Amino acid sequence: MDKIENTEKNLVIIDGYNMINKWKEWRKLLENGEKGDLRMKFIEKIRVYTKRFPNLEALVIFDGKIQKKFEWDKDKVKVIFSGENTSADDRIIEFYMNYKDRYKKIIVITEDKKVFNKIESLGGISIRSNDLRKKLELTPSKSIAKNLAIKINPNKRENRINLLNQL
Repeated sequence: MDKIENTEKNLVIIDGYNMINKWKEWRKLLENGEKGDLRMKFIEKIRVYTKRFPNLEALVIFDGKIQKKFEWDKDKVKVIFSGENTSADDRIIEFYMNYKDRYKKIIVITEDKKVFNKIESLGGISIRSNDLRKKLELTPSKSIAKNLAIKINPNKRENRINLLNQL
């Protein structure tokens, strides 16, 4: 993890399979064992998203053992596997704890309640996977200015979602 260390940058830590499951059309493919292709499609979406924000890096964590023939590091996106006896949830919390002082802002993307609550209890920011999925579905040709024009609602969840536009 030598590459990911910069206090001027923001980091998004993403629960990989948790996010992939948010796309209905991908869920069946995942159940049919097409994990490799789906991972690459998802990582490409994250890569395109991070390019929109010069100070943003992403760390995607997948459950499981290290996969062979997998591209680990592309542009500002780093991908790791949790390992055989460790969950992605545990690795997400571990990385947050280890890197929270090395970044201006770290946002954890997950649907897992345990992770969400743990990050919040540590003073961190958690955003639901479904909210990031909606942002990723916006085509790159749509204006970033239009996304930034979304009113900030006093609702805490809305404020978190808007953080995705301000990284």
